[in-house]
Amino acid sequence: MLLRVYITKKIRVNASDAHQSQTTRLMRFLRLHFTFLFLLVAAVLLSQNPNGYYNSASGKKREQLKTSLHEIIRHHTNLTYGSLWVVFRQTDERQDGTVWDMYSPIVRTLNTTSGLNREHSFPVSWWDGTRNESLPPYTDINHIYPSDAAANSAKSNHPLGVVGSNPTYNNGMTKVGSNAFPGYSGTVFEPYDEYKGDFARAYFYMVTRYQDYYNRWRNLSMVSTTTYPTLNSWAINLLLQWHRQDPVSTKEINRNEAVFRIQNNRNPFIDYPDLVEHIWGNMQNVAFEIETSNNQALLTTPTNQTTLQYGTVISGLSQTQSLFVRGSNLNGELTVLLYGDNASMFRINTTKINAAVANSASGYELKVTYSPTVASNNHKATLIIYDGGIPGSVTVNISGTSITEADLAPAVALEATNVTASGFTANWQQQSNNDSYILSIHAIENGSSSLVQTIEDLFNTGSYEVTGLTGASEYIYVVQREVKGIITLPSNSITVRTTTSSRSVIKKEHIDVWTNNNEIHIENRAAFFEPVSVYNVSGTMLLQMPELTGRTSLVVPSAGIYFVDAGGDIRKIVVR
Repeated sequence: MLLRVYITKKIRVNASDAHQSQTTRLMRFLRLHFTFLFLLVAAVLLSQNPNGYYNSASGKKREQLKTSLHEIIRHHTNLTYGSLWVVFRQTDERQDGTVWDMYSPIVRTLNTTSGLNREHSFPVSWWDGTRNESLPPYTDINHIYPSDAAANSAKSNHPLGVVGSNPTYNNGMTKVGSNAFPGYSGTVFEPYDEYKGDFARAYFYMVTRYQDYYNRWRNLSMVSTTTYPTLNSWAINLLLQWHRQDPVSTKEINRNEAVFRIQNNRNPFIDYPDLVEHIWGNMQNVAFEIETSNNQALLTTPTNQTTLQYGTVISGLSQTQSLFVRGSNLNGELTVLLYGDNASMFRINTTKINAAVANSASGYELKVTYSPTVASNNHKATLIIYDGGIPGSVTVNISGTSITEADLAPAVALEATNVTASGFTANWQQQSNNDSYILSIHAIENGSSSLVQTIEDLFNTGSYEVTGLTGASEYIYVVQREVKGIITLPSNSITVRTTTSSRSVIKKEHIDVWTNNNEIHIENRAAFFEPVSVYNVSGTMLLQMPELTGRTSLVVPSAGIYFVDAGGDIRKIVVR
């Protein structure tokens, strides 16, 4: 790294000062400013390659460099989905307490999460659609941001792109519409110019961290089933352009540091933007080089003041998280010390870590278990890791919250209202001491049930309008509460039988539906809103837009039969 620093400051010397000569003053001035310069350079180097974090990537290029970065960043702490709201306070909250929402100009705070979603910028359906927090990408905060719920719904699972002159959705920051960027002709999501580089670097991170998911990709609009380059050519061109036009910001740097302390890994394309050029851009034939400390004993992860957050655990139960302890040139075993007023609520699987294991590429997986015996909003303890020749020690701050089972009483579902041939209004008792509700609808056929829809993040409400169902059919629905990140057991089930279908009555001439390759296109030519939903043949909802005007599109994962419900006008669509 070439760092040029220019110091321009006039030095005024009082010639009558008998105690200090000009030379002495000049020397003191230079000593002061070069000390500051040294600390500045050290801070820059530390933030980019903290304790040799990227040492093993030096000297590599193209696919070898990408794979090396994959091995560096793949070992990290997996968070729980419920803890993300707490995590966002450290990663996506401005100093004035407002949410840093990259999807909407609406100003909100995290004091209430109503109207916000936990948005996977790299869509869940792209890898396999599994909403399972045991899979690292489902809770990887390097690509999950708080977002406006309406913008998130409009974004759907569309790829990134440049929207043409007639967007189907535009809230002043998020646009959805036909792609005007060469190489892809489908519907795309275009972020605000200020954040295009942020999204590009998040995507570069995802295809590097999860390059071993190449055989799990289900949507190939931007990615391919390869470990290199993983991105399609048009996607590389788009992301390169955004990466270059919107350089790394202070916001990204600060967020990257917060993520490192929480999740124990980093986005390398924020630390070293030129890595993008060495892997996909105009420096592919040039090896990436950084200065490395080959002899100094260092603890690469965790970094000092890392936080290990458990969210909420039921008193009497346990939750275990992994902390990857990785170093270089360690010359002796590491000691792990657990202490604090609530240390008895936590336990670790070892107090000694072998230097050879910690020096390996994957490091040592230290397992820290939270087993609260009493309910508390604030269980805290501290881990200290020291020796092995490292300078000083590393501190890890641990925290957890526990509640009793009595706090997790199931929701109470109420009878459905407004039953029609295509849906009904699901109702439940609204309670004040929970975060949100989750509604699940199951179809009953020949005595067996199958999941049709799951609607998450229902805030401050006791009802939801269910659409897209089949007439003269039997359904049941249940409701769950999310309390401090914990999802309760399902409520009592409510049985609903939809009325006899009358398709001929509900025919909306202003709604057009057609397909193009693996996309379903829907257009509302009227001047008023229409609710639109799309379902697959098993009844799973793939898209929901409460207020559609203009045109929208959905990329479906495979050929087959799909159903589009436009305000009760249900149409069968075949994607070939």
